[in-house]
Amino acid sequence: MKKMKKKLWTMVLSLILLLVSGQGVVRADAAKNLKIKGDLAVEQVQVDVPLVNAYVYSRDLDLSKVQPKEVRATLAGQKLKVLSMKQQHKTEQGIYYAFLLDVSASIPQADLDAAKEAIERIAKGMRRQDQLAVITFGDDVKVISDGSRPVEKTIRKIRRLKAKDQTTKFYSAMNKLIKVSEKVQNMRRVAVVVSDGIDDTDAGMSQEELEHVLQQSGIAVYGMGIGSNKELARKFGSFLRISGGELYPFTAATANAKLDSLIKRLSSIYRLSMEVTGEVPQGDTVRLSVRIPKAGNFSMKLDSSYWGRATAEQKEEMKEEEKEDKQEEKVAKDEVSEEEQPKEERIDKDEISRQKMLVTAAIPAVILLTLLAILVILAYRRKKALKAYYQANGVNLQEEENLKKAIRRKRKN
Repeated sequence: MKKMKKKLWTMVLSLILLLVSGQGVVRADAAKNLKIKGDLAVEQVQVDVPLVNAYVYSRDLDLSKVQPKEVRATLAGQKLKVLSMKQQHKTEQGIYYAFLLDVSASIPQADLDAAKEAIERIAKGMRRQDQLAVITFGDDVKVISDGSRPVEKTIRKIRRLKAKDQTTKFYSAMNKLIKVSEKVQNMRRVAVVVSDGIDDTDAGMSQEELEHVLQQSGIAVYGMGIGSNKELARKFGSFLRISGGELYPFTAATANAKLDSLIKRLSSIYRLSMEVTGEVPQGDTVRLSVRIPKAGNFSMKLDSSYWGRATAEQKEEMKEEEKEDKQEEKVAKDEVSEEEQPKEERIDKDEISRQKMLVTAAIPAVILLTLLAILVILAYRRKKALKAYYQANGVNLQEEENLKKAIRRKRKN
C-alpha cells in the first residue's frame, strides 16, 4: 500500500508540472507510450486497417487552417496518406458517449441529480448516429445501457438512480466500459466519469495495465468530479492524462456551467484521418508519428492486437471527406490567387466598378432633366400655336392679355 501511495503521489506531481509548464514541453504518459511536443493534446487514436484516425486538440492554434497536405505522418516508418482534418462533430462519424456514474453514499444526492440532468442535456443534443451508454458503479457494476437501448428508456432508468452504496468499484466499472465499448465500430468513444474518488481495492488489474488497455482501445476519458480540485487531481489525474482528457469539478450549482465547458471541449476535437497505402506494418507494437505545422508533433506506440478492420462504409466516408477537403483547398487557392493579382489589374477593376456606380447614380438625373426639357418645349409650342390662332382670327393679343390680368385680379379680390 505504501508503494502504491508513493507511485500515485509521483504521478500527481507529474500532472502538476504538466499543467504549469504548458506549451513546448515533451510529455509522456505513465506507460511511456505517448509522447507529445508543442501545443497539442491527443485524445485518442483508433486503427481500423487501412485507416488510422487520431483525435487531436489545440488550445491556442486554429487547426481548421491546417491543410491535410501540410501534415506529415508515418506508421512504423512508412509514410501515411493524410486524407482529411476536420472537427469531428462536423463529420458523419458518430460519438459513443459512455457515462460512468458513481452511486456510492459519499455522493450528495443533489450532485448525482445534477449529473443525471447533465446526461439528459447531452442526450438532447445527440445526432442520429450517436449512442448513449450508462454504467453505474458502487457496491457492484450495472450496465444501464450499452448504447443499443433507445435514449428515452435510458433516461427514464437513470432518473430513478439513488446514491446509497457503501463502496466505489471504479476499476470494475472501467473494465466493464472496455468490454462494452469493444463492440462499438467506427465511432469516436468518449467516457465521462462522474465520481468523488477511486477505490483501488477492487482492482482486477494493475493501474498500468488498465491505462494501457484504455489507451490502445481508443477510449477518451474525461472526469466530472465531486470534491476539491486538489483531491480530484490526485485521484483522477493519471486516467485523464492518458487520453488528453480534462477534469471538470462540479457541484449541483455549477453542473450546467461545467457541462458547457465539457461540451465545448468535446466539440473542439479534430479528427485527423490517415490511410496506410502500402503493406500494413507487421509486429506486436508499431510507432505512429505525426507532425502538424505550428501545433507540434506526437508519437505513440500502437498495439496491433487492438486494431480493427475498416468497413466499406468507413472507406467511402473517408473518400468523400478527401474530396471535400480538396474542393475547399481549391477554393482557398482561388481566393489567394485573386488577392495576388497585379496591382494595375486590381486598380482597373476598381475604376470600372466606380464608373458603373457613377453611371447608375446619373441615370435618374438624366431622366429628370429630359422630362423638364420636354415640358419647356411643349409650353413653348402651345404659346406659339395660340399666338398664330389669335392672329388668324383678328384677336388683339394685348387686349387678350389685359383681359386675363383683370380676371385674375377679380379672383384675388
